Amino acid sequence: MKISDEESIFIVDLPKWIIDVFYTYLTSELIYISDDYPLATPVTTFYDEDEESIIVTTSIAFYNKIKCIKSNPNVAILYSRSGYNDIDDEPIVLVQGRAIVHDKDFNKNRDYLANLLPKQRESWKKTVYIKMARELSTFLGRILMDWYMIRVIIEVKPHRVFAWHDGNIDKSPDVFEVI
Repeated sequence: MKISDEESIFIVDLPKWIIDVFYTYLTSELIYISDDYPLATPVTTFYDEDEESIIVTTSIAFYNKIKCIKSNPNVAILYSRSGYNDIDDEPIVLVQGRAIVHDKDFNKNRDYLANLLPKQRESWKKTVYIKMARELSTFLGRILMDWYMIRVIIEVKPHRVFAWHDGNIDKSPDVFEVI
């Protein structure tokens, strides 16, 4: 349902092409606040359709990021590099939302991610991550990378989405309010 022709603001489910971006873009940029300054870091996101959340994971080795997000859970995720996906256009999507940090039960996080990965749509990203998970779960992978496999989950609940379907940021974006 469109609220206003002038504002291009919608209060509905997001269109399929934006959800496709969430599923297929290999990398995005997570923007969060540290000491009153925005920081951007490259991340890979996954989409949890059941929860309508964007999922970011990080190693416990990067705990400063988690501390900053706990302090100020207002974050943004920018999808602007469309390489390695099956989308014909090159859409750009900026998501503003609130983050929930899950860092209390690492076994629960591992199980959640193990169940989430197979639910991702078929894409190059999914293929790469399934292969990586297999390699990291080998005996040698567990010995060398056990610290990396302890994952903190950052669940982002989108509140507002700015989207340029054709990737042309010289045009005004479509703006979606997510309830």
